[in-house]
Amino acid sequence: MKKTKQPVLELNTTEDYIEHFKNTLEHQGCSAKTVNIYARSVILFYSLYGELSIDNLKNYRTYLINSFQTSTVNTRICGINRFLD
Repeated sequence: MKKTKQPVLELNTTEDYIEHFKNTLEHQGCSAKTVNIYARSVILFYSLYGELSIDNLKNYRTYLINSFQTSTVNTRICGINRFLD
């Protein structure tokens, strides 16, 4: 039996990665609200820091803690964690 190759997914921009992330969450059965909240977490991160790095993730966490209530901080960190999975 001949196997067919999976198409290569080209992700060239941050927007491509976020759209792929949203599609993955939807495919995994997340609610529309969860998809929206998690995507906004990633969008906020990139709007503040522009690139992914350990230092930027630490700075984002500090920013969240200083700017939002605990439940919002936890939700946004969960969004970033899911994005990085």
